[in-house]
Amino acid sequence: MNFQTYVRRFILGLPIVWIATAFPAAAQVFMTQTEALQKAFADADTVLRKTVFLSRDEKQTLEKKARAPFASRVITYYVGMKAGKITGYAFFEKQTVRTKPTIMMVLISPEGKVKMTEVLAFYEPLDYIPSPKWFRQYDNQSLTRDLWPGRGVDAITGATLSVRAFTLMVRRALALFEHINGEPAQ
Repeated sequence: MNFQTYVRRFILGLPIVWIATAFPAAAQVFMTQTEALQKAFADADTVLRKTVFLSRDEKQTLEKKARAPFASRVITYYVGMKAGKITGYAFFEKQTVRTKPTIMMVLISPEGKVKMTEVLAFYEPLDYIPSPKWFRQYDNQSLTRDLWPGRGVDAITGATLSVRAFTLMVRRALALFEHINGEPAQ
């Protein structure tokens, strides 16, 4: 290969290298909402889609309880049922972590405890998403003062914003569960 051919290939290859480094393959969709609901309610014979319309006062009360702002006063959630008994409540939420969104499902038992958390999509670099083992620390949690990074939720160096975002999503889901069921879960 002569020098001119080498230079031509190098110059033609620069845009490809630039694109590959400027837009890393960070965005990940792990599962659809339908797949998440199937996983969450595998034993259910019925899944109901419900909507709650919060008044301004209710929204404020929930924000205080969750210690997190709510993006909307209209909340859609899902209820799984088997033989007429509720098996759980699924809440989906999209939140910006740093500059890009993440979508997560929080599944709550009829007793008001987190049964499962599932990240459906994460558009930040994958270095910022905690491990599946880390997410299991939310299991069996209820809305308490200790459900906060640095208290009952392990912090992760380099993923502080992710830890905070996921914890706020769990707190909002638990606050909504309590609101829907009319009393705090114990």
